[in-house]
Amino acid sequence: YVYGNLDPRQHVETILDGASRYLDAADGRVPWRERPEHFRKNCIARIPPIEAAS
Repeated sequence: YVYGNLDPRQHVETILDGASRYLDAADGRVPWRERPEHFRKNCIARIPPIEAAS
């Protein structure tokens, strides 16, 4: 995902919360309603996850 309007100094908690949710997502996708509100309102694009080579 590509998110806009994020200032790392002002949105530290939002960024950490979102990163934690993505880390916990088995398929790399966090359902829309489970994302931090700022992520829901400022999503610019979704880049599909890359499958790891086995």
